[in-house]
Amino acid sequence: MKNAIILHGMSADLDVCFGPKLKEDLKNLGFNIYEPKFVLHPNITLGKWEEEMDKFRDVIDEDALLVCHSLGTMFILKYLKKHNLKAKMLVTVAGGTVLKKEDCQIPYLTPFLPSENEFKWAREHCEIKYSIFNRNDDIWRMQDVEAYNSRLGSTPVELPYGEHFGRKSGVKEIPELIEIVKMEMKG
Repeated sequence: MKNAIILHGMSADLDVCFGPKLKEDLKNLGFNIYEPKFVLHPNITLGKWEEEMDKFRDVIDEDALLVCHSLGTMFILKYLKKHNLKAKMLVTVAGGTVLKKEDCQIPYLTPFLPSENEFKWAREHCEIKYSIFNRNDDIWRMQDVEAYNSRLGSTPVELPYGEHFGRKSGVKEIPELIEIVKMEMKG
């Protein structure tokens, strides 16, 4: 069996939105599911997130699937580079990043901003990369989403629904995500 590691964002784990259906679908495809439970807003620190992720470091390998939402899409880039980890596939949902630290609206999130070297590591060490987004994301500006996708070198997948795909969105499943996984992770 292959491993799927699911990373949530800063405000809630994914059980409040598309997480339950995602986990069910991935289990049906034969994945072992791993889901770190990070400290949430306003108690977030990069160090606390790294401590939690360290519990799952051994399941990230060259055959792993990483699915990340929101803040998790920035965090994973830093974590992969720091620990020289590789993955078969990285799917980001509502990923984005500001280009300059001064543009970060929540100062305690500044340490999460990926460097160019962290983007480069993920580009080179995650074989398959997709970025799912909606043009009406209410957290990221479109330029932040486009910059993230471009710097990651991912295949952008714009969906006509979902906004930020979190709790407020009401999105309970992202069938396109599962279709991408089925297509790319055969065998």
